[in-house]
Amino acid sequence: MTYTRILPALGFAGLLTLFPVPGGAHPGHDETPEAAATADSPRTEAHSDDFELVAVAASPHALTIWLDRFATNEPLPSGSVEVAEGSGNAVKADPRGDGTYVLRAPWLDVPGKHDLTFTVAVGDTSDLLAATIQVPGAAHTAVTQTSPGGRVGALLGNRAGPVTTALAFLLGVLTVAALQARGKWRAVSAATAVLVAAAIGGVAFAHGGADDGDEPAPASIIGSAPRRQPDGSVSMPKDAQRLLAVRTVLTAETQASRTIEFMGQIIADPNASGRVQPSQAGRIEAGEKGLAHVGQKVRVGDILAVVTPAIAAVERGTVGSQVADVDQQVRLAEQKVGRLSGLAGSVPGKEIDEARTELVGARARRAALSPTLAGREMLRAPVSGVVAVANAVVGQHVEGKDIVFEIVDPSRLWVDATAFDPALAAGIKDASAVTFDGRPLAVDLVGLGLTLRQGAVPLQFRITAPPGGLSVGAPVTVIASVDAKATGIVLPRSSVVRMPNGGSAVWDHVSAERFVPRPVRMQRLDGTNVLVLAGLKPGSRIVMQGADLLNQVR
Repeated sequence: MTYTRILPALGFAGLLTLFPVPGGAHPGHDETPEAAATADSPRTEAHSDDFELVAVAASPHALTIWLDRFATNEPLPSGSVEVAEGSGNAVKADPRGDGTYVLRAPWLDVPGKHDLTFTVAVGDTSDLLAATIQVPGAAHTAVTQTSPGGRVGALLGNRAGPVTTALAFLLGVLTVAALQARGKWRAVSAATAVLVAAAIGGVAFAHGGADDGDEPAPASIIGSAPRRQPDGSVSMPKDAQRLLAVRTVLTAETQASRTIEFMGQIIADPNASGRVQPSQAGRIEAGEKGLAHVGQKVRVGDILAVVTPAIAAVERGTVGSQVADVDQQVRLAEQKVGRLSGLAGSVPGKEIDEARTELVGARARRAALSPTLAGREMLRAPVSGVVAVANAVVGQHVEGKDIVFEIVDPSRLWVDATAFDPALAAGIKDASAVTFDGRPLAVDLVGLGLTLRQGAVPLQFRITAPPGGLSVGAPVTVIASVDAKATGIVLPRSSVVRMPNGGSAVWDHVSAERFVPRPVRMQRLDGTNVLVLAGLKPGSRIVMQGADLLNQVR
């Protein structure tokens, strides 16, 4: 075959290599380029001892600023924020009333680093904050992709290297052919070689010409939603912090009393509670206002139920016989008194008085036997309060020892607890308690027992101003202070969260939008505060509100 026949075919084949191979060349693989992920908005942050702000390029021409109190992370809606870019003039941002401020910033259209100066004033406090925001080169990328080389690079993708090698080989063949050909075929070979050389330059430019110099540094960005990082920290944008009402507190080291904890339960004040028991066996009947029920408020002397004595047939016959005998004695005594009274003056007065005394005694015996047959016992409230236990049903048979009702005054409750160290129990200065659902209780020590209860010292505390909703028998944790001192950092109890490994930790607000968990060793101070003994440094910003919500971020 001559060069004059193969040269056009080789040139046409070389040009075909510029186009991608259809997807069917690799079964099972989709060669269609995936859509590019949307980048989060560039942002920067700055802080001083008074303020903390985060500036976000929320749109191509607008800068949104989140302004908070540095120590507490509390939004500052009534402040003033002015922003200067580089050496330009300061421009005042418009407040939105919720601690955010918006500024129109045309310079955000220019890729690269922008040095910003923030002038913040809130009340009598003002400060100057400096920060740098990095705007990615979006415009530069768009120009590159719309150029011819950019389109070729997007078309070839990862095939640019093999295509360049093939075209280089083709260019060598065409060069040799042009040197050896004659007449018009030399011109055809030369023209084809020029086209192939141009194609090589285009592919090389598309593959490597996008780099016009040093690439800009990556912008400081954070996700638009809270997320847990691989190191265990949590990235949370300012808008999410506002939504969850995250608040912090600056830590300081202090000294506090050492505390001990022991379990207890709520009991009724024995001076303001009572039990209602019948004095004899019988059946329950309702009073005029019905049977008392659980939760009913009662006063001293109120009738809760009525007990009708239950007497067996033999006992009833015996009592009936005794009543009949007493009735006969009453009638005889009445007749004797009447007869002697008619003989007054002729009968000594002593006999008349004896007859009258005999009559009174007979009537008393009759009155004592009457309730046995037909009398009913009224069960009355021994104290004022609320019915806590009601074991009464109409027709129910009860014995004399059965507890039918229990009355409790909810405003007068105690805590019964046990301590296994008598020395520490004897050194208690003050105490507090926490219910199983976390409610704090103020308590005063009433006394401790001298007789051990299952090897422990019994203690009783009086609850000062009990809150509503407490139940007798509910478990509580008593926290008692002793004479010994401990050094640490006092934090609200709400700051402490439970980690997956079972330990305790707090969340450290290390930067404007980043929180790091710090494992700690602590002791409770009272029902609302804890003393961190290890794991935390003074001057840290610890989350005191919203820590449990931070702990749930995954």
